[in-house]
Amino acid sequence: MLPFVLTAAGALGISITTALEVVTAPHSAHVVAFPINGAVHLVKVLAVAAFVTGMAAFAVGFRRRLGVIGSIAAAALAFATLVGVVPYTLAEVSLDPSLVPARANAELEAIYAANPWISGLASVALPVVVMAIVVFAVVVLRRRLFPAWAPAVSLAAIPVGIAATVLAESAGLPLPHPPAWIFLGTAAYGLAGVARPWIGGQERAPVPGPQRG
Repeated sequence: MLPFVLTAAGALGISITTALEVVTAPHSAHVVAFPINGAVHLVKVLAVAAFVTGMAAFAVGFRRRLGVIGSIAAAALAFATLVGVVPYTLAEVSLDPSLVPARANAELEAIYAANPWISGLASVALPVVVMAIVVFAVVVLRRRLFPAWAPAVSLAAIPVGIAATVLAESAGLPLPHPPAWIFLGTAAYGLAGVARPWIGGQERAPVPGPQRG
């Protein structure tokens, strides 16, 4: 149960904090709440820790049911999330919340310029996350480890995130970036594991009761 709780809470936390960046991040065109940007990103670090722990525990605890490919996909999702999200998140935490957004954005750009590996990791990690989600969903569907709606939701979140980005850029709407949608969809696995009394199509054994003679 704990891996599912951590996965759900972590994925939802990443999704919500990423969505909040639309109004807190200094580089956002819709920034109105920059002073809480550091706190939002600290919460994101905790959410990443929960998600990575949950997915890693699932990859290890369910390795036989997942098989080699499924276990690798789960581990890759956890690792890519860790290295892709945490460095840039800590960079934003380091910004002085008393700065005006334009000044804070200039300092953030300076951090990225001095540490190009941060942007490099993020640009590589996102495609890995997407590929891992696709592979994981295929394995889950084939092995019937979760109700079909969980992988369906996780896969549907990918085009939704892309469509939201296109709409945001074309119409100037304050819509969250793709990771917010992607991790919102990924939370379906954790929610399914918490809500259902069975995994892999096998119900838990009932608790023996008194026998009637």
